[in-house]
Amino acid sequence: QQQQQQQLLQQQQQQQQPQRQQFEQQIWNSSPWVSEGSDNSTNGQMMHIGWSSSGHADSPVQSAPQGQQVQQSRTQHGAQRYERKRDHGRRRPGGATGDARLASEFSMQLGAGGRAATAAVEAFLGDNGAVRRLSFEPTGCRVVQQALEVAGRGLQTRIAAGLKDSVAEAMRSPHANYVLQKIIKVLTPAEAPFLVEEINEDCLEWARHEYGCRIYCRLFEHWIQDKNTAALMDLVLADAEGLMRHTFGHHVVECALDHGLPHQKQQIFGALRKNFLRNAGNRNAAYVVEKAIVNCGPSDQQTILADLLNHTPGDVATLARSQCGSMVLRALLRLHDPLVQHLQEHLRLGAPHVQLKGSRHCRRLLDGPALPSPAKVSEGDLVQDAGATGGA
Repeated sequence: QQQQQQQLLQQQQQQQQPQRQQFEQQIWNSSPWVSEGSDNSTNGQMMHIGWSSSGHADSPVQSAPQGQQVQQSRTQHGAQRYERKRDHGRRRPGGATGDARLASEFSMQLGAGGRAATAAVEAFLGDNGAVRRLSFEPTGCRVVQQALEVAGRGLQTRIAAGLKDSVAEAMRSPHANYVLQKIIKVLTPAEAPFLVEEINEDCLEWARHEYGCRIYCRLFEHWIQDKNTAALMDLVLADAEGLMRHTFGHHVVECALDHGLPHQKQQIFGALRKNFLRNAGNRNAAYVVEKAIVNCGPSDQQTILADLLNHTPGDVATLARSQCGSMVLRALLRLHDPLVQHLQEHLRLGAPHVQLKGSRHCRRLLDGPALPSPAKVSEGDLVQDAGATGGA
C-alpha cells in the first residue's frame, strides 16, 4: 500500500512538473527593468505568482501603484539583467547573501575564543573590504564589534583601518556608527587618528546628526585628553547655545558637562547664562541647564540663582508653569544655598499674577514637601546678596 501511494505521488508530481516549469519560467523572466510602449504588457499591473504548500500554483495576485497605471513589459534583455542582479549575492562571496553567511561563520569562530578567534580575525582581515561591508549591515556590524572586543591590540588597529576614508558615511549609517563607537572605546587616538581628521571637515553638522551626536559623546568620554580631539570639541562648542536647544545637539553638550575639559564646561556655562529664561524653558536646553545646576560648583550655582533672581517674580512664576521650567526650578530648590529661600519668595510673589496653582506642571513645586519658610528680607538685602554672588 505504501508503494502504491509513492507511485501515485510520483505520477502527480510528473503531471504537475510542466505547469511548475511554466510558472517558474514566468517568474524568472520577470524584471524590474521595463520599457514603456512595449506590446508585451500586463495592463499596468505586475503579476506575483507563488506556490502553495501542496505544490499547486497559487492564484495570480495583481497589484499596481495607487493613483497611476504603470505599463511594464518583460523583455529578454531585462530578464537577463534581473538574473545577474539576483544571483550576484549568491555567487559572489562579497554579495549580500555571501556577507550574511560570512558574518554568521565569523561570529561562531569568534565565540570559540583563544587561537581560533585570533586566526578567524586574521583570515577576516585577509578579505579586502570585508570590514567596511559588514559594518554597514545589521548583523555584520555586531560581528565587527565582537571582533574588536576579542582581538589583540594590533588586530584591533587593523580592523579600525578598514573604515578609513569611510568615517562620514559610517556616521550616517544606523549600523556602522556603532562600529565607530566601539573603535573609540577600545583604541587610543594615536591608533586611529584618521577618525578625528575625517570628522573635522563637517564637525558642526555631525553634532546635530541623529547618529553623529553619539560619536561626539564617545569622543568626550574616551578621547577628550587628546589635543586634536579637544580642538575639535572646542570648535563644536563655539555654538553651545544653539546646540543645547537642538534635538540631538543637546546630548553632546550634556556629555561635555560630564566629561569635558574645565574651559569647555565654563564655555557652556557662559552660553546658558546669556538667555537663561529662554534656555530653561526650552524642551532640549532645559536638560543642559538642569545638568549644569547639579554638576557645577557652589559658586556657579549661586551665580545661576542670582541671575534668576534678577528677573521679576512674574517671569519666574511664568517659567514654573512650563514643564521644562518647573524641572529646572526643582533642581534649584534642592540646592543648599541661602538664595534658595529668596527664590521661594519670588515664586510666592509671582503666583497670583500667573495663576501658578492652576498649572499642572508646577504642582510638585507647591504641593511637594514643605520647605522652611524664608526669612523676612528687605529689597536692598536681596539686591546686595544677588550682586555679591553674581560676581563670583
